[in-house]
Amino acid sequence: MKPTQILRSALLSLSLLAALGTTTAYSQQAAQDILTLVQNEDYDGARAALAKTEHNDLDALFLEAQIFTRKGQVNEAIAIYRAILAAQPDQVRIRQVLAQTLFQIGEFESSRFHFRKLLEAEQNPQLRAQYANALSQIQKNIPSGVSASFSFVPSSNINRGTNNETIEGGGIFGAGTISDLGRKTSGIGFQLNVAGFHKIPYGDSGLFTFTAAATQVLYTAETFNIFQPSVSVRYDNSSPLGIWSLNGSVSHTLRRGDLEATFYDYTSYALSLSGRRKLSGPNILTYSLTGRYFDPDSDANDSQKGPSYELNLGGQRQLNAAHALIGGFKVGRGLPQSASYRYKSLAAYMGVSSSWPKGWSSYVGLEAGKRNYDENFGFFSFKRDDGYQTLTASVLNSNFSWRGISPRVTCSYTENRSNVAFFDYNSYECNILMTKDF
Repeated sequence: MKPTQILRSALLSLSLLAALGTTTAYSQQAAQDILTLVQNEDYDGARAALAKTEHNDLDALFLEAQIFTRKGQVNEAIAIYRAILAAQPDQVRIRQVLAQTLFQIGEFESSRFHFRKLLEAEQNPQLRAQYANALSQIQKNIPSGVSASFSFVPSSNINRGTNNETIEGGGIFGAGTISDLGRKTSGIGFQLNVAGFHKIPYGDSGLFTFTAAATQVLYTAETFNIFQPSVSVRYDNSSPLGIWSLNGSVSHTLRRGDLEATFYDYTSYALSLSGRRKLSGPNILTYSLTGRYFDPDSDANDSQKGPSYELNLGGQRQLNAAHALIGGFKVGRGLPQSASYRYKSLAAYMGVSSSWPKGWSSYVGLEAGKRNYDENFGFFSFKRDDGYQTLTASVLNSNFSWRGISPRVTCSYTENRSNVAFFDYNSYECNILMTKDF
C-alpha cells in the first residue's frame, strides 16, 4: 500500500474525528486548519497551531500519529493509536482510525478485531453499515492461508476420572473397587494444531470458508494421547445488524482407550448455526444451534452411537466501552442407541468481559448445569443424575507479542457431582494458547 493511499484514509479519519466530536477541546475549524498544515507538511506549524488552542494530551498524541502517517511511518502511527487505547480503552474514535489504518496496510486480522468491537458498540446505523462493509471487505482480502496454534495444558484431571475408590451399584451390581483407568489422572498436555483455509466470496456480504486441519495432543500420561484430522465448510454473512454463520464439519479421532494401549477411533459429524444480532441500545443477542453425530468404529462403543443437540441462547450488554456483561442458557438432548446414555441437559452461564489499560483484556465467568438420564445406568438400579459448576477466567495482553504471537491464558475449575461414583470428579486446568497466521 502506497503512503499516499494510507494518507488519504488517515486524513479522512481526522476529518471524521473532528466532525463527530471526540475528546478534543478545540473547534472543527481549528482541526481543519491543523489538517491543512499537516497536508502541506508544515509539521512545526501544525504543532504550534495546536499549542495555541485548548487541547489535551490525547490531541497531541493524535497529531503526532498523523505526522508519522504523512511521513510514511505508518507503524509508528499505529503504535501511538494502540498506546492510546491501552491507556483509554473507551476511545472509540481512536479505534476507528486504528481499524482503518490496519486495513489499509493489509493487517486484516488485527483490523477485523477492532471493527468487530466497533460494530458491537455502535448505535449509529450509518456507522454500523460502514463497519459491516469493512468486515466484508476484510473477508474478501484474505482468500487463503495457514494458521498454527500451540497449547500448553497442565491439568489435575486429564481423563475426568473420579476421586472415589469404591462404587455402590445397587441391584445385582453390588459394591466394587474402581480401577486405575477410572481414577483421576493428572498430567501436562501439549496440543499442536495446523489448519489451511480457502475463502470464496458469495454476493456482497457472504463468504464460504473451506478448512482442513489436524490436531495432535500429547500427554505425559500417554494413554490419553489424541490425533484428530478434520475438514469443515462454513458460510458467514455480515450485515449492519450482526453476523451469522452456518458451519458443517467432520472429524476423525484416534485415541488410546485402555491399559493395553490399543487404539480406538471414532468419527464425529457436526452442523451448527450461530450468530450475533444487534438489539436496542447496548444489547446484543447471541445464539447457536448445534447437532452432532457420534459414530465409533468399535462395536464395543455402539451403545453411545447416535446424535445429540444443543441450543444456546445468550445476550451481551455493553456496560461501557471497556466492560460487557454476558449471560445465557443452554438446553441439550442426547439420543444414542443405549437408553441409559440418553439425556436431557440444562445450564445457565454469566460472565464479564473487560478491556483494561496497557493492553490487558479479561473474561471471568461461571456456568452451572444439570444432566438427567432416561434409564437406569448399566446394572445400576437408578438413573444417572449429574450436576456441575465451572468457573473460568482468561487473560490476554495484546501489547505483549513476539513475531505476531500473543499468548492467551485460560484457567478453569470444574466440579461434577454424580450419583454414579464413576462420574463424580473435580478438575483444575489451564490452557496457554499461542496462535500464528501465515
